[in-house]
Amino acid sequence: MSRAETRSLACFLTATAALAAAPVPGRADSVLLKSGLRYEPATVMNVADGIIAFRLGSGTLIQKPLAQVDTVKIDGETDFNRGEDLLKEGKSVQAVAAYNQAQKTAAAGWRKALAGYRLLSAAEEAGDVETAVRQWLEIVDAANASEAALALRPRRLAAPRSPGNDRAIALLKAKAGAVKDGAYLQGMRELLAELYELQGSSKQGPAVATRPAEPPQPRAGTNPVTPRGSEEANLRQARLSLQSGRHEEVLQRLEPLLKTFSAAQLPSALYLMGAAQLELSKKEADPDKARTLLLEGGLNLMRVIALFPDSQDVAPALLGAGEVNERLRNLEGARAAYSELVSRRGQSPEAEKAKEALQRLSPDR
Repeated sequence: MSRAETRSLACFLTATAALAAAPVPGRADSVLLKSGLRYEPATVMNVADGIIAFRLGSGTLIQKPLAQVDTVKIDGETDFNRGEDLLKEGKSVQAVAAYNQAQKTAAAGWRKALAGYRLLSAAEEAGDVETAVRQWLEIVDAANASEAALALRPRRLAAPRSPGNDRAIALLKAKAGAVKDGAYLQGMRELLAELYELQGSSKQGPAVATRPAEPPQPRAGTNPVTPRGSEEANLRQARLSLQSGRHEEVLQRLEPLLKTFSAAQLPSALYLMGAAQLELSKKEADPDKARTLLLEGGLNLMRVIALFPDSQDVAPALLGAGEVNERLRNLEGARAAYSELVSRRGQSPEAEKAKEALQRLSPDR
């Protein structure tokens, strides 16, 4: 994970952890998942890196990937709510206009970010590739080219030889010179290739095609382990290193490969890194460095839970997330993580530890 990406995600975790202890504002929002599960009344607290955080009336803090969300309603946000209604009715062109207006009227912060994410979805539905590409670039920039943001790359493009495709190509070519992140450039290159093909051209845009990815930098003060073999082999070695207490080695092995793992491998990589960072934070004598490691570890664990709910690493990630929240003194968040672990993976060994933690954190004790 790059330093810039870590800073972006750290801000999200810090904000949601702090908000978990704050009084619930007097709003009545609602969040409807694509599964049909509705959270209402709820209070949306934050939106960043493709994740929405909201609190229930009971005070429980919930975090969900926006990819799992069908509809969000924000109390008092008329333009945004109209966009949600229009998009649900299949009126995507009108929804684009509503979300554009919502972005203009929303205060800076998560409201503007949420409108931007929904604008991207509506623009894709409407075949407005220029708006979709522009919004994707803005989202990736705001998230410091995180994997979650890059994965939102527009897939539904305009019809062949459409002027909209030409305008999207111009946006990507103009942006390429300012981008240094290798994965970001690769995503732009692939999108450009698709657009050029639709327009009947084999060009790929030299500014995007020829810029090399930045080589990974070793962590300061360490002897870097050069990754060898396949990503799967490195995951196995990293898991053994974690079990043996060689936590720094886990990060040295996985960090340079993070953007090369497949979707099936990524949750394990994120979990192993998060668990290693959590353990390293306990050994670090410098309080500031220890807190940074704790936040970085919590973010990696959170991403496993939110983005890969069916992964085999969800149970240990939830257990680790509970511990992170305990150490941040967010006891409500810790209880929520432990309770979710017992609910979702009740037969796992981690669930037994979660039950013990819930007894320890019981308000009656």
